[in-house]
Amino acid sequence: MGDWNGNLIWILLLSALMFVVSIVVARLWIVHMPPDYLTMDRSQQRRLFDRRPLVRVVWWFVRNVLGLLIMSAGAIMLFTPGQGILFILLGLMLLDFPGKYPLLRRLLGRRGVLKMINRVRRQANRPPLEYPGASRTGT
Repeated sequence: MGDWNGNLIWILLLSALMFVVSIVVARLWIVHMPPDYLTMDRSQQRRLFDRRPLVRVVWWFVRNVLGLLIMSAGAIMLFTPGQGILFILLGLMLLDFPGKYPLLRRLLGRRGVLKMINRVRRQANRPPLEYPGASRTGT
């Protein structure tokens, strides 16, 4: 019975730590996201990577592995304390796949999500996240 109690304490501590870290990371990510993330022209970024193919491959690999790890953590947080849905969105933002930006615009452009993101940004004195061609301000 003593072994079970020790494991339970570790599980509770890990769960509480995961909850706190998830809130801090999500807030930092939202605050530091450029306001034009959903509307920016990505051609300049592509041109930089076209000149450096090794950098492009390494960056692609690191972003996708990190994105999968963050999405996995988000999936776990759906069943444990933490910001599961938000972490899944953050992981999606890192992944590189066809149709990523239209999907992100649709998910982040939902009134409740955009409103929450812009509330966090406003608290940090950051400009609101721009939503492409919409009258939705998220405020």
